[in-house]
Amino acid sequence: MKVVLGGFLLLALSIACCAGDGLCVQHIDVPEYPVLAWQARLQGSVALNAEIAADGEVVSVSPSGANQILQKAAADNIRTWKFCSSLAKQNVTITFVYKLDGQETDRMPREKVVVDLPEQVTITSRPPMPQG
Repeated sequence: MKVVLGGFLLLALSIACCAGDGLCVQHIDVPEYPVLAWQARLQGSVALNAEIAADGEVVSVSPSGANQILQKAAADNIRTWKFCSSLAKQNVTITFVYKLDGQETDRMPREKVVVDLPEQVTITSRPPMPQG
């Protein structure tokens, strides 16, 4: 399932997207591009290995890849997600991709977020103008 968000502020998204393994994403808070990462023009992919409890809560997250600022933002975001599962405990890997694309801007623009469940979330922002 692919959901594209952009052009308006959306704080949370409640959906049901089920993978073939019986794991469903029930609720996500829409991720944002971290301000410090945007200012530093950081980009990259963060792979999150998350353990999901029987009640759908994320109990642990192990991020890898990209910069630590992006890792922390992705891990903090997925901890807000709610899953439903047919199993007592399950692991899932979701990749967050942070990209800068388009015309440079002097202020932080709204991001375009593409939620392509169950594997990937892409957060795209326009790059900042160089400082100095």
